[in-house]
Amino acid sequence: MNTLINQETLFTLFPNGKIRILPKKTVIATPHQKVTSIYWLLEGSIDHYVSLDKPKKNVLVNKTAEPMTCIGWNGLNAPGRFYHATVVGSKEAELYEVPMDQIEQYLDSNPDSAFLRDIGQRIYYQFGQALSRQIKQMEHEHLPTAPSTLEPYVISPEPDTEEMITLMRRSPFMEAFEDEDLRELAGHTVRREYEPGEEIYHQREPTPGFYILIQGEVTIERHQEGVRFKHRTLSTPGFVFGWSCPLEMPDVCNAMATHKCSVYMIPTEQLRAILKAKPALGIRFHRRLIWLLGNHLQASFTRSVYLSIHHDQLTIHNLIEGHKSKLQLSSPIYQVPHLLKEYVTKPIAYDILHQLNQKGNAAEKFIASISLQLLRHDEKELKFMQGLNRIYESVTENAETDPEALRKACSASTRQLFEPLEVKISGWEQLPKSAGHIFIYNHLLNDPNYTLPNGFQITLDSHFISSLILDATYNSPGIRTVRMSKGPEYGHQDYYERLGYINVFTQDSDNAPARREQAKKIFYEQATAHLKAGENVIISPEGTSYASEESPGPFKMGAFNLAYQNPEVCIVPIVLFNFDKRIPANTYYARILEPLKLHEKVENEKQLKPFVYEYQRTFAAEVEKIRRLSDEQKK
Repeated sequence: MNTLINQETLFTLFPNGKIRILPKKTVIATPHQKVTSIYWLLEGSIDHYVSLDKPKKNVLVNKTAEPMTCIGWNGLNAPGRFYHATVVGSKEAELYEVPMDQIEQYLDSNPDSAFLRDIGQRIYYQFGQALSRQIKQMEHEHLPTAPSTLEPYVISPEPDTEEMITLMRRSPFMEAFEDEDLRELAGHTVRREYEPGEEIYHQREPTPGFYILIQGEVTIERHQEGVRFKHRTLSTPGFVFGWSCPLEMPDVCNAMATHKCSVYMIPTEQLRAILKAKPALGIRFHRRLIWLLGNHLQASFTRSVYLSIHHDQLTIHNLIEGHKSKLQLSSPIYQVPHLLKEYVTKPIAYDILHQLNQKGNAAEKFIASISLQLLRHDEKELKFMQGLNRIYESVTENAETDPEALRKACSASTRQLFEPLEVKISGWEQLPKSAGHIFIYNHLLNDPNYTLPNGFQITLDSHFISSLILDATYNSPGIRTVRMSKGPEYGHQDYYERLGYINVFTQDSDNAPARREQAKKIFYEQATAHLKAGENVIISPEGTSYASEESPGPFKMGAFNLAYQNPEVCIVPIVLFNFDKRIPANTYYARILEPLKLHEKVENEKQLKPFVYEYQRTFAAEVEKIRRLSDEQKK
């Protein structure tokens, strides 16, 4: 690391400092402790821990033996307290201690930001180390970022200085500066536009400048050992990035536009010239940069905690606990861990986080932005559950009573549910040109986490076929067969009775042999009537659901007997995969296979059962293909 301040220079700048030789496990700093001195590591190594409140434990988040590593830089900004525990990791460690009052005296009498820039470089080096450590913790597991809901920001095509200052004021980084400082920076700012997927700057290279986000979304990610590790996604207008620019160091991450975005950029050379020409601004800028880099180092430590305990809510609780010395007692952020515990109160928690991310003070914005990043999968699942509720209510709470209209409403809500998710459908060319056919599929379990409060589960796979394939192609969701519900299943009854579907007995229905035989007869009569009326009929030939890895189960004959009895009708097979998986890192797969006309496959009814038995093996092979495709996509 090419820095300005070496050991000899440090002794010269602060001749009254003291050398401390500390044995292994000596605690140098504890969380929330007031910083009274800054330490520089001369020899040995130190370990950084995050102290958890729940459960009571210390999590190792970083180790370093880099000479001149700085400890206590938190003292350069309010509230001047340590964020995490620092302990001697080697047999002994030699450190140089300089009291904070001596450092402040030096900064008052030497308005040169070189000293602060050196401290910033050392924090940034630790930040790069922490990101590298996390990638190894992940064991090559990707943590993708879901697209964000972007905050709109209206700005004229050729903004004036006041518009720039208004935007800068939205940034926690910029809020410490006076208007005079902001005007100076705004006077050297240029505007840039980036398309989705366009790289803004590259890892291991100096950044072209210091960036302020106007609108859109930018992902800050590190590439290492074949892994793309996403550290942060920035979508809040006014947030800054390109942190290495004023440090005169290569960046440890890439920056890429994930949505079309606009930014202001202060070019590197101009920023350095401003900070050199205005020494007092240089001091203020680098103090604030140390604060910002400390936040990002803390964010990386928080992610290490998450990777250690694998619990979103506890991670957020401990994040707040670790920063409570910077929070007002009345801050609504304290409510968040409690509100996250229950599904019915989670929306309130996310409302608080989004509001604080936009309008909170610096500490609240930092905690809210990190929380939203860590909770992005949980928030995505909450929105998914709300979408399932909308599907259910589009049927049961709808004033409409016509089953066909209700089926269309249900289809529209299902389409809305899947719209933000990753879906891959192939084989569209296999679909018959007109409706009036039997669609079969491998029926997959629902994840129990997606059970509605009344105990009902929206069957994702059949709803998917109805909405995203049949309604999208034939302008009709088709008619499904549904199992007869058990007595207590009022949610199931209320939902399917209104949709006008065909009831069938399965192994999951009440056991009533007389009703079972009657229902079988009604099934053939109703299904045939719908087919003759030009409606598609959707049937799961297995009669029950399976996990993707166990699918398909044995086929029953109902769908095939129905097709044989209606010679002009095709059986259209659809292979599904992953509909039993939780959504955060999931892709839903569907492949439409070649239609079958049974009278072209068998000569008489006696050959039907052996044909179905053999065809099940063909269908299972197609499931295996899509399973392999899913596995390849995850690599």
